[in-house]
Amino acid sequence: MSESGINIQDNVKESKGNQVKSVMEGDKTIIKVRQHEFSVGWPGSEIAPCPGEYLLGALAGCTSGVASLMAKQMNFDLRGMTIEVWGLAGNNKVSATAVLNTTENDERIQKLKEATENVCPVHKFFKSTGMEMDIEWKRA
Repeated sequence: MSESGINIQDNVKESKGNQVKSVMEGDKTIIKVRQHEFSVGWPGSEIAPCPGEYLLGALAGCTSGVASLMAKQMNFDLRGMTIEVWGLAGNNKVSATAVLNTTENDERIQKLKEATENVCPVHKFFKSTGMEMDIEWKRA
């Protein structure tokens, strides 16, 4: 349980945690997670997103989901959110812009950002690797 009272792992059903299976099929890899599947390609191919793009997508998706949970807990007026993330192309920096549809002021937006980053497991993973994180949160 995090200091915010949100336990992201509540949905993990098995004691061994999340399980992913990969199966190589020609020039792509099929990833299977529970009843879901997705394809992974390689940088420069148009077969499917490459692993680095999935990492960036995981950051965007996790940030959005955790922000929604934190906004509810903080009684924060979050009506929508768009995140654009870029990076990982041979450097040690990820940049992002999160645009919030909200009536909240800049101070409350900053508090939501900090609460989200303190809880989001993908954000915490990136930080633990020494990755420089340049993420701007602003009102639409």
